[in-house]
Amino acid sequence: MIMNNVWNNKKIAEEIRNNGYYIFENYFNSEEINKVKKSLLDILHYIKPDEENDLQKKYYQIKKYNSKLKGNWYDIAPYNITMLQLLHKPEMVNFVKEFFNTDVVFSGRPAIHVHDDENDKLLEPHQETAQIARDTLVFWSPLYDTNKENGGLSIHKDSHKHGYFKHTIVKTKPGFKSWTKDYTHVDESISKKFKKIDLVKIDTEGHEFEVLKGMGRSIKNIKYILVEFHNDEIYLSYNPRKIHNYLVKNDFALKTAFKFPFTTWEDRFYFNNKFK
Repeated sequence: MIMNNVWNNKKIAEEIRNNGYYIFENYFNSEEINKVKKSLLDILHYIKPDEENDLQKKYYQIKKYNSKLKGNWYDIAPYNITMLQLLHKPEMVNFVKEFFNTDVVFSGRPAIHVHDDENDKLLEPHQETAQIARDTLVFWSPLYDTNKENGGLSIHKDSHKHGYFKHTIVKTKPGFKSWTKDYTHVDESISKKFKKIDLVKIDTEGHEFEVLKGMGRSIKNIKYILVEFHNDEIYLSYNPRKIHNYLVKNDFALKTAFKFPFTTWEDRFYFNNKFK
């Protein structure tokens, strides 16, 4: 988590090199997000001015009015000065310089993606050939909340360590949306290894909290956690409330508890709200 504009560049770099990615929490605050939305809205008003103040509604208005003008918005938006200023925060520029040990940083032209009911696409794992390079970092940020239902981006841990994978060209299945009629994705023999963790069970005799903390950001990719709780003083410095609060802080919800007979112990079953 980035707080008070103080970045731990060493930790960020270590996670990128070890996992292939780093998750910035609250990279943009709400005021900055609203500034970007407002500036993108202003471009749409330049195309067709009126009193609409909602970016999403205005986008669909332009799309209905003239799809070519919507395309003009795609062309203009990447040069939006407000967006460029916020993407290139001094902290980010300084981090990239330190990461590559250079005084010169080249930033590629940003792109904006809008996915609606006409162009939403469920893509199999694939690699962008233009982005497979030793000296490239890709930054992706949503303007609106993302989840499993309305879409998002999945990055597979460690997949960056093996270069360019074998890809397969297949025809689009009936009812399946993709970029083209024939699309390319990582061969299934490889992609099936990239699976998220569904369940983790923790029973470490009083060290459950330390195990949870040791997961770091990977805890966000776990769907269920089953953890043993003790309601007695059998272990020194053991605090069950601390464990519960840590899981809640990471957006887990307690679903049920399985009590052991004749003891004060129980297993608690938590669900990651990210997977709703």
